[in-house]
Amino acid sequence: VSAQSETALRLLASRHPYDPTEQQDAQPTTGTGTGTGTGTGTGVPAPADALSSITLRDGSDVLASILLQELQLRMAPVGIDVVEARISHLAYAPEIAGAMLRKQAASAVIAARRVITQGAVSIIDDALADLEARMGHQLEPQQRAAMISNLLVVLIGDREATPTVNTGL
Repeated sequence: VSAQSETALRLLASRHPYDPTEQQDAQPTTGTGTGTGTGTGTGVPAPADALSSITLRDGSDVLASILLQELQLRMAPVGIDVVEARISHLAYAPEIAGAMLRKQAASAVIAARRVITQGAVSIIDDALADLEARMGHQLEPQQRAAMISNLLVVLIGDREATPTVNTGL
């Protein structure tokens, strides 16, 4: 019973990403399949598209149902009736926990940078439109590029900007 339960649980964990970040990382970029729909060799089909979007962190009820089905298939031949199956604790193995925490932190930094950049681009777009409307004419392409570059540095940089004045000397 213990061996079959562990095998069923490992199979379930191998078919579903831990969290949405892992799921996005696992998506193929070339459009070639990853083997969904090929079956597991136990009578339980491989996850369909709707099921493959379930992650181990957020799909506890669905995953418990899948685990129950898998255990019932494995235990029925020996006369054991499985009534309920639940995952009570889910964590990374100790040897990879630190690396996964760093990966999650890096993903959070990237997401924050993306939001900051999108906000900065919106601010710059509004600032240029407002400036050109007040001046009554369009900025020269070089002036526009310099303004965009300077504003991006100030808005996106993680340190305070140091004002400098170009005197042309």
